[in-house]
Amino acid sequence: MAVNIDNIEIGEGDLTVWVGVAPDGDITGATEVAVGASRGAELNVKKSYKDVEVGQVLAPVQTFIVGEEASLKVTLLENALNNLVMAMGGDTDDIAGDTYTFGNRKQVTYCKVQYKCQQAQTFGGVAKYDTVILFRAVASEGLSLAFAKGDERTFDVTFKAYPRTSDWKLGSYQREA
Repeated sequence: MAVNIDNIEIGEGDLTVWVGVAPDGDITGATEVAVGASRGAELNVKKSYKDVEVGQVLAPVQTFIVGEEASLKVTLLENALNNLVMAMGGDTDDIAGDTYTFGNRKQVTYCKVQYKCQQAQTFGGVAKYDTVILFRAVASEGLSLAFAKGDERTFDVTFKAYPRTSDWKLGSYQREA
């Protein structure tokens, strides 16, 4: 049995990235960068399960997670992409084309990604938030998209999650109640 949770759309929110995360997810010594507002995000989570069946039992006795993938695709305005590129040691002059490729194959820069989106309803005048956190992720190329307002370009940037070595978790989703 496989369970896939594809393309969970999250509203506009704020992206924060810690660049230089350790394999165990520790952010000590990492550089925190408030990248800025995003036009929206999509969370994609896939889990694969192995069912254990015993003898003549008609239903699984136990189920184990044998695989898990997660990625977060955010749509950034060009100035927010500039912030992310500079934080990851890149050159903003390289964004001139339709795509920007982060890093290279020889050196991978891991980062912690936090995407915070305000809930539509407030309670007693206090705003509540949904927060997606990827403990250890790598940014892939940013694809340029046409955006009509003031000729501002937007870029879809996908963060692929990797497990932190301390507990092998990819991330967390927190909803304030």
